[in-house]
Amino acid sequence: MNTKKSLAFIVELLGLFILLILVIVIVTQVFVMSRSWSLRAEQLTQAVILAENTAEVASASPTLTALSDNLSGTVNAAGSEGRILVNDESGAGRVYLTEKFNDNDKSGGTFIIRVTRSLPEGGTVDNPGNGIYAEDLIEIFPHDGPADDIYITEDTEPLYALTAGTFFDDDEIRKEARP
Repeated sequence: MNTKKSLAFIVELLGLFILLILVIVIVTQVFVMSRSWSLRAEQLTQAVILAENTAEVASASPTLTALSDNLSGTVNAAGSEGRILVNDESGAGRVYLTEKFNDNDKSGGTFIIRVTRSLPEGGTVDNPGNGIYAEDLIEIFPHDGPADDIYITEDTEPLYALTAGTFFDDDEIRKEARP
């Protein structure tokens, strides 16, 4: 009779042990998932700040060359390390650069910023007419590689994207386009 009671006790103990292991695994997965979501949220917050700062700089830069020059040393950016300027004759085009996010409280990540400037049909920076409306698409991509390795395809999904429009009058454009 004692053996039946001890066998029942061992089976019950084994069942509770398996249940305990299962609970520990589930709780561990929840903590790992919450850490990953926290890191993603922090990265997204940094991307939003960089996009907003880039939009401010873009609104003060009538040409892409000026935009590329003005982007280094923006607020919350430790400086541009790699930079590519793709410009066409109308003044539209793209600026690519890598930025290291700089925050006093936390270490920041490295991002690629792609700014695509589009101009209305017939409007160019060289022949502005009565001013020009420029629309900038600012896309932020996470970047883990070397600073000068800026490789993004059209299919690459940005971490964050922002569209900003600015109207530049003739004086601003001439001042920037003709130094």
